[in-house]
Amino acid sequence: MNKSSLQIIENFLSSFGTAVSLSRRAKKNRHFIELVCLNASIIDGLLRLTLVFKNQIESSSDFVDQRLIYQAPNDKKLTERHIYEEALKHRIITKELFRRLNKLYDNRNRVIHRYVISDIKHFEVMKIAKDYEILLNEIAERHRKYHNKLKALGIGMSKYFIDFPNDAQIEAQIRKKMR
Repeated sequence: MNKSSLQIIENFLSSFGTAVSLSRRAKKNRHFIELVCLNASIIDGLLRLTLVFKNQIESSSDFVDQRLIYQAPNDKKLTERHIYEEALKHRIITKELFRRLNKLYDNRNRVIHRYVISDIKHFEVMKIAKDYEILLNEIAERHRKYHNKLKALGIGMSKYFIDFPNDAQIEAQIRKKMR
């Protein structure tokens, strides 16, 4: 079964909203390993979405490169590191942000894949979570510029933006992912 472009976009956006919601909960509950995972995923999602926005702005079109926002089980994987490289190549991030992203990626892997078999301490996980939060805010600020420009042009995905979604609209999107 092939998914329509609208289904793919809707899935991506509801997944993204769910990740943000879960990240807030993890931070509130001081679940730092979960926070590291979710913020890494959110950064990846923001960069993917910003690549889509930048392409729509430059081409003045509605085109969405679905490879960036959806991966079926047998699709070629576009890894986080590949997304970082694309974001650098398209000048969405600086070389310094690229370096910091890659360093955090390595630290995230220590948390996820080697927590039990390494000397990593919980205070280090807390610091990695904090570093992810700082970087997430910087990337979100860069993303917002492309979001606002796309919206001002009235093209691409901006046609589906909700200016100030209320809690019920946000929860409805999250529920779609929880099905």
